Amino acid sequence: MADRYCPYCNQTKAVNNFIIDYRNTSTRKSYLPYCKSCTDSIVNSQIEEYGLVAGIWSAAMVNNVPMIRSVWNSTKKYLEEGEVKSPFAVYYKFMKDEYGVYDGVWQSDCWFGNFADVLDETNATALDMSPEEYQQLFKDWGKFVNEEGELEMEAYEFLVPRYQEYTENVVGLTSAMSMQFRNLCKAEWQKIKADESGDISAIDKAQKLVNNLLQNLKLDDFAVEKSDTEKFIDRLIWRIEETEPAEEEDVEKFTDIAGYEEIYNQMMRSMKNMITGSREYPEITKDEA
Repeated sequence: MADRYCPYCNQTKAVNNFIIDYRNTSTRKSYLPYCKSCTDSIVNSQIEEYGLVAGIWSAAMVNNVPMIRSVWNSTKKYLEEGEVKSPFAVYYKFMKDEYGVYDGVWQSDCWFGNFADVLDETNATALDMSPEEYQQLFKDWGKFVNEEGELEMEAYEFLVPRYQEYTENVVGLTSAMSMQFRNLCKAEWQKIKADESGDISAIDKAQKLVNNLLQNLKLDDFAVEKSDTEKFIDRLIWRIEETEPAEEEDVEKFTDIAGYEEIYNQMMRSMKNMITGSREYPEITKDEA
């Protein structure tokens, strides 16, 4: 029986000490680079501190095997039914049965950083997100980490649905408005954390920030519930005030709305008449009369 070299333990062993690489369809078998005992050692070295998923992820990386979320879910379910000597061997079997032929580790669909959190089924938000969605999440909100430097998923679980609550009925949402709403959500999260800390100064500072953002977005009138039409007009007014070009050199940035001021004014006049009961009408020229 031929022997193979394991780069982890620097030993040459019989091939039955290695996991067969199922991708090879030729008559001559090939094997994963790390021997079974070293692969199991890698898994076990991670379990105590980071959990089983970290161990299997590490073993997959060194053996050039992609970490696939659906395959991990099947593996985890199987392992929960009883103790298994080699968890990675179970994962690799499900790779063959469910995923099929792979090219290499670069096909992994599990995000590299904080992978233990990403694959933790107790965290539904993280579990349902792809690596691309994580990158977009950081682009939209920045990175929230706790004192240990770990990703604070609790923050995103608050921010994302809160932002959706604010913007789901907003007509004509611009980039500037979107940024302001995100700032408001982050300010509210800051207020929550300040409340938890009990720091009076931090609480006061966070509350003032929330109030200012509510005022800027015209969301601070709690006395009277406005109609949908009034809210729509407020948004239009806010949009014009906050996004119209202030300098001549900025006009090109707003070419999609420039030139429609007269139509906009007519719409606003009609809205005002409908809501307030006013009777403002455009002047009739002599030719029209």
